[in-house]
Amino acid sequence: MDASLPMLAYGEVWQRAGFTCRSEQAGLTCFNAMQHGFSLARGSRRCFEVVARMSAAICGDFS
Repeated sequence: MDASLPMLAYGEVWQRAGFTCRSEQAGLTCFNAMQHGFSLARGSRRCFEVVARMSAAICGDFS
């Protein structure tokens, strides 16, 4: 891991480009205003709707 990159600590929220991401011990969840997005954890990934390029890059091309 590159120590010069910012890290989203547990309990913190980050927002950019219409997405809100929450970091928790269980993993990272990112979603947009329509509640579409994805969750990432050490052993899994889950999409609850594929939106924009960010989700497609993480969840795969579902088009």
